[in-house]
Amino acid sequence: MPSVTIWMLLAVGAGFAGLSGLNNLLKTILRRHSVGFFDLLLIFAATLLPAGALIAAHLGDAPDPLIAHGVLLIGGGVAAAHLLIALLEIFRPQRLRGSRGILGMFSALILAFSAVYIPFVAAYFSLTLDPAPVSAAAASTAAVSEQSGGGQATADASEDEERFAEMFRAIFGFVAEETALDEMEIVDRLEAGTPLAKIITDSGGDVDRVVHQIAEVTRQVIRESAARGQINPVQAALAVSQMETFVRFLVNSDITRLADRMGGEPDPQATRPSLRALFETPQATLPAAVEARPDPTETAIATETPTALPSATPTAMPTRTPLPTREPTATRFAFATRTPTITPTPVRPCLASVEYNLRLRAAPDYDSETLLVIPFGTAVELVGRGGASENGAFWWRADYEGVDGWLDGGYMIVSRACDALPVLSP
Repeated sequence: MPSVTIWMLLAVGAGFAGLSGLNNLLKTILRRHSVGFFDLLLIFAATLLPAGALIAAHLGDAPDPLIAHGVLLIGGGVAAAHLLIALLEIFRPQRLRGSRGILGMFSALILAFSAVYIPFVAAYFSLTLDPAPVSAAAASTAAVSEQSGGGQATADASEDEERFAEMFRAIFGFVAEETALDEMEIVDRLEAGTPLAKIITDSGGDVDRVVHQIAEVTRQVIRESAARGQINPVQAALAVSQMETFVRFLVNSDITRLADRMGGEPDPQATRPSLRALFETPQATLPAAVEARPDPTETAIATETPTALPSATPTAMPTRTPLPTREPTATRFAFATRTPTITPTPVRPCLASVEYNLRLRAAPDYDSETLLVIPFGTAVELVGRGGASENGAFWWRADYEGVDGWLDGGYMIVSRACDALPVLSP
């Protein structure tokens, strides 16, 4: 269903909610005792139409998160109006028997439940029926961790930390592109207590666009973790469905105070970790149990020099047999790691977030062959860019799951790092 139709359905539901509130308020003032068919029809339409708009939005490939916010606003308005009606009904002789206020608040409760439950169900079925593909890098890391035996937990932890750092670097790339600020300057202002929304607003950026970009990148990471079995599908679906609300809360919060609240009572002697560590290259380290093990050393045993005694028959004095050299028993395990050597600061990759189910084509042309379809919300690394076509479309060269092709830039959110990509011919 087109988004315009969904918004019209939501607007009609909001209209019925307003009519229901006015009707119930008027009849409460006039002391009408019974709830009639017309009263039930209005409250039914005020509940069913917004919930139906929310269901229609999540049946599509790209649900608009603002639909759920609209349903919550309608539910809040219905709750406030009918709470006033319930207070007025207390002064009636029958008090809250046959109460229109209680009926309206029950409708508001259904709307609030729908705004949370319907996105959750849609996200759950999306995760279970169409799991996100696991990247080749993650699969190779998992294979190495299985071969390393005792180092599997270390390799998994290293992979999780690196994916976490890559996600945050991509997020800072979106913010830097929107604000035209250096990433380190953004980090300094965040650690000084300035909310991210204020940083974006002061720089003339669009907070809603940044929130949407951050939510999409985070959803993709959660989908990949659920596909690997690292997150329970129910927990993943709840996080995916409510991610935009959670991100909007974070960008409007002081992250320094938020960390203290989430971590309990702060330790005055502790040093707060800096966000700058996310932009540093991790170094490969051995586990503490292996590092603490001393290197086996060889012990040189001194031997005595035989001395000839003056006798008629020279007799060789016995010599002390040297002790056998102790063979080293400590075994060092070789742990495979993604960065075995110290490398300079990594180049920020050119990432793009696919906004729709987007076709990867063999050439930068709408008439060319479709190689495959990239799912909505997937993060894609671009390798080059092309020129604008005759119809005004701008194409990007991408390598997705080993397939090389072209993507229409009008259906993606492209990071600022892509400006340095070379121009490639078809």
